[in-house]
Amino acid sequence: MKWRRKVKVAAVRSFIAPQRRGTYRIQRSRCARSRRDVASLHPKVVLLDLSMPGMDGYELARRIRAESWGKEALLVALTGWGQDQHRRRSHEAGFDRHIIKPADAEALRAVLDSC
Repeated sequence: MKWRRKVKVAAVRSFIAPQRRGTYRIQRSRCARSRRDVASLHPKVVLLDLSMPGMDGYELARRIRAESWGKEALLVALTGWGQDQHRRRSHEAGFDRHIIKPADAEALRAVLDSC
């Protein structure tokens, strides 16, 4: 399948390498403190782990949503936490999707293609 659009994607503490993949520009940060890196990219999609040192993904999602660029971004919790309470908390924090790791490549592609 050939992708036709370029979508900026920011991954915070995720498994995606900092390089071009297909037509997706990926920027990776190791922790929530690197949110300035995420903000400078103004991504359409942000993949966030929920378990991070210092600030968890829930709080980072709330802060991203408070930014002008973050209101329209697609926030995806990409995490090993999959219980109902985690899904509920991610929704309350402003996440649009909740994907359990290890993520299925087709599920990720569907999320990126929806932008």
